[in-house]
Amino acid sequence: MAHNLPAPGEFLRRTRMRLGLTTRQVAELSKTIAAQRGREEFSVSHACLVQIENGGSVPGLFKLYSLSAIYGISATELFTRYVGAARADRLHMSFAHANTHLLSLAELPDNGNHPTVAWNGSQETSLLSQVDAERADIGLLELDAAPGYKYKYGQIGTSDYRMYPLIRPGSLVQLEECRKPAPAPRVEFRTEFDRPIYFVETRTSYLCCWCEFERGRLIAIPHPLSPYRIEQYLYPSEAELVGVLTGLVIRLAPGEQIARQAGKSRTPVQTARESTVYLL
Repeated sequence: MAHNLPAPGEFLRRTRMRLGLTTRQVAELSKTIAAQRGREEFSVSHACLVQIENGGSVPGLFKLYSLSAIYGISATELFTRYVGAARADRLHMSFAHANTHLLSLAELPDNGNHPTVAWNGSQETSLLSQVDAERADIGLLELDAAPGYKYKYGQIGTSDYRMYPLIRPGSLVQLEECRKPAPAPRVEFRTEFDRPIYFVETRTSYLCCWCEFERGRLIAIPHPLSPYRIEQYLYPSEAELVGVLTGLVIRLAPGEQIARQAGKSRTPVQTARESTVYLL
């Protein structure tokens, strides 16, 4: 049975009443917080709290912090009650940024609303259960993750063709923290899918590419069919490893459209809503 969430103000009222506090008591407690923090903005007056609970006003960041401390509820949860912060990732995707970048939206509380893909190890091709259609195109994945383990996430810029056609612009990547690989002889990989792909932070940008390390240098290697050239950076003063790719969500678009964009344009690629999930 579905339950409708109460309005934010009503939620705050119920929380206060469960604690056995009056609005004037909350106001006094908030004054203590304001005194400790040295800013009057942390204070929530009786009249202000009544307005907030009746839905007549929305608390600012400082007052939200005070209510969080008094009620024992995370400020993130209270913020989400007002603005639906968990949907910020969906809006972010719609902006189609040109540069490759890390996503911190995955740090939002796990409320079970994002699609989760768990590999069961089956050798047979099978159909995965349908994930929440409202968020399926966001691509924030937990791919067979251990309990409590958190990945980082990145988005490949719509003008970044460094790993094209293996990784298309606009793709979302899941990253596992890694250290610099130990020096070793060059390894011949059976296929390009076997070769680790790294997410690298330089002084001015992020790169998603293959990497090699030689004499204190990080060599960023693009896909041979991409329009990019090999680049070298001093490691770690000019470039650092963010993580190695463990999952990938690729947005599909007509092949000729992608090729045209890669060869002639740096404008964002208009893509279809379908996504393909790869485990690396």
